[in-house]
Amino acid sequence: SPAARLPGHGPGFTAACRQLIASPTASRIRVAMPAAAPPVPTYTQFTTVCWSVRAHNRRCGAFAHPYPIPGKRGRVHQPDFTSDICVGAAHDGSIDVSAEEMERRCSADVQCAGYCYALSSNLSAFPRGRAQHAAVPLVGFWNHLPAMPGYATRFKEDLRAIDEAGRGGGSPALVPAMREWADHTWRKLRGFNVSLRAGNRSAPAVPFEEKLRRVMADMRSFGEAALPSRVRKLPVFYLFAGADVITARGFFPHAPRVLLTSGLPFGDVGCFLHAPCATSMRRAALAALDNWQWHGFAWSEEKHLDRVLVTEPRLLNEHNATFGVAPLILTCLHALGATLEAIDRRPGTNLVTLALSDGTRVSYQALGLGWRPLDEDLADLDRMLEPSPPPVRAPASLYAPPPPAAAAFVTVIKAAALGWAYLRQRALYTHVLARSAAALTDETGFAPTCYDPGEWKLTGYGSFEALEQSYADLNIAEAWHRVGRAGNPLHNASLQWRDEMRAFFHADRPALPFVFGYGTHLRGPGAHGVLLAAWRHAHGVSVGADQAFQRDRNEFRFDGSTVRVIKTDDPIDVHSDTSAIMPRQLDPPAPPPQIPALQTWRRADRRRRAPP
Repeated sequence: SPAARLPGHGPGFTAACRQLIASPTASRIRVAMPAAAPPVPTYTQFTTVCWSVRAHNRRCGAFAHPYPIPGKRGRVHQPDFTSDICVGAAHDGSIDVSAEEMERRCSADVQCAGYCYALSSNLSAFPRGRAQHAAVPLVGFWNHLPAMPGYATRFKEDLRAIDEAGRGGGSPALVPAMREWADHTWRKLRGFNVSLRAGNRSAPAVPFEEKLRRVMADMRSFGEAALPSRVRKLPVFYLFAGADVITARGFFPHAPRVLLTSGLPFGDVGCFLHAPCATSMRRAALAALDNWQWHGFAWSEEKHLDRVLVTEPRLLNEHNATFGVAPLILTCLHALGATLEAIDRRPGTNLVTLALSDGTRVSYQALGLGWRPLDEDLADLDRMLEPSPPPVRAPASLYAPPPPAAAAFVTVIKAAALGWAYLRQRALYTHVLARSAAALTDETGFAPTCYDPGEWKLTGYGSFEALEQSYADLNIAEAWHRVGRAGNPLHNASLQWRDEMRAFFHADRPALPFVFGYGTHLRGPGAHGVLLAAWRHAHGVSVGADQAFQRDRNEFRFDGSTVRVIKTDDPIDVHSDTSAIMPRQLDPPAPPPQIPALQTWRRADRRRRAPP
């Protein structure tokens, strides 16, 4: 009986209901049951800034961009003051309503992806760029554009199904639905023919599954040959990761915990329970994964991800959903043979944790880093790295013991060109490295001079001068071209950084056997990218000493069912001589250069937009 599930109604009440229904007068009695409330999206905090009207992401007002351009992948500029969400909107698209009313309106509007709300009612607190009213509905969240401080900006993403699954009610079918969706998506994706080499259309075509298997095997072989065994068993903290669990699982397959963060939302998990929405989400995931494999699983184009995972779903009127990174993470984990056992969300946050059958926990949190004071970013990162209890529905045996409060992580950073100035801040890299026992980065991560030579051992791979050719091939502006004219302090710092990179990643460094960061296969192994591996001396035990985690470097078990072997005559760059990538001792680095604040770079770079 439905009444048995209502609070305060026990077996006696249920028996009375049954007796009443069985009575002769039952046909003349109507029992008024409360109607099921329609699903209301939840809103999760993203950042503390909003965007000016020049960002073209307003839902209302004279600068609204609510509708798709016919025949094109974009939005058309069309003023909107009459839609239900836009009633009372000012010229700049802001609305004089409460946060609760803004959420009610945004929830009912398909195009609305979230909103900004002023943290203070004093409109003169931040006069520059401030909207006329407190509430600003948005159609998207664009990066590297002029920002307005003093706002709480929230995604419209439905994470309630996670909480209901964790409590054992409401959506008990969520985890099975996610597993079934990932299996169906991977069966579609695994046979797609793709180019074997990153960015090279003339390379031989192989199935998607084969290309991913080769990349994972190369990463695993490299990690076993070049990283100490203790380092390969540390939890992983991956900044600006997006959905890249491939890199984390490739280099650190035995990490008990993987934490990912980026500016993309996790997504509406309720979409997995709705068949039409799940089908649309599958198409978006296949498009995003195809873009990722084209770059050798080394990086994805941010504008492409934002379009197919956040913006375009809002153009599908029948779903009202944000896809986010959840479908990409699930597909990759399923492709690697990991089975999802439980899902949980840390109370009061958008930190989502996936529990896998092998005991690994993969966590993701959307954070808008770089748009607000640095101390707020550091506080959010510290909260993210705090240990969290296992999800309540998961058997305890699925989890490794949570790390202590001062746990040491392997910090991973790559393909973060747009965060170059942000990552150069001394307070940031000092804070993050204090929580790290090791680091794995490309040229966009922490520079060699950020590490104290008395505490850290550094090794390098790849040639920076060869990588610069890849930058030209990919039409990526290098740092010193993006930060103003000569004489600008940040421009001078970028030249010092360039000279440091060229000196550290010199031509005699061993080449990488895979594409890393912004490398490509277009100009030979030397242009595959650069990689800096660093670890504290306390973790520098002999490489490969722990036989419990040793695997044959030519063997990789894929999808839990087959074993394939990479041979040296396969058409891909595989180093059979592991001595070529063994660590080398470096000279002590010079003191790090002082870098101005990120806002200085934004002002200098306002008219010099970086490519995706």
